[in-house]
Amino acid sequence: MAGPVTRIGAWTRRTLERLLGRYYEGHTVPRRFAEEVRLFRVMYPMADGDDWEQFAVSFAGSVYRQAFVRGLEHSERTEPPTPEQLAADNEWEAAQLAQDGRMQFILDHGYDPNDPLGGLTLEQRGGAYEHYGAVLGGGMAASVVDDGDPDAVE
Repeated sequence: MAGPVTRIGAWTRRTLERLLGRYYEGHTVPRRFAEEVRLFRVMYPMADGDDWEQFAVSFAGSVYRQAFVRGLEHSERTEPPTPEQLAADNEWEAAQLAQDGRMQFILDHGYDPNDPLGGLTLEQRGGAYEHYGAVLGGGMAASVVDDGDPDAVE
């Protein structure tokens, strides 16, 4: 493989790729995914649930592999962020966090204010889940064990 790509070379490559529609397709689902599903439906009209499950697992694996390769290609073709860009990103995230009162509450208190069991100890939560299971007839008991602080360094 050739040496490092210059900025002009990277810009040219990205422009050609964008014109050809090869690497980055945006955040919308490409039409070819829906076409694949329609093609399977047309080719196998008598497909049962197992056939559809096999198709879905195979299709998801194929899409995942393609996305991984495209992500790798994209990361190899883009320049790493500069310290100024990283600082700007950090400032933007801090501004977003400051606007989100719920997230700040979670960081300050350790639980979500919208959580009906928020603020309870792990043992109390376990008891509440067991109670919910008995009331709802699920018969599912939750076991909650406190293994200590996950961020503690040993």
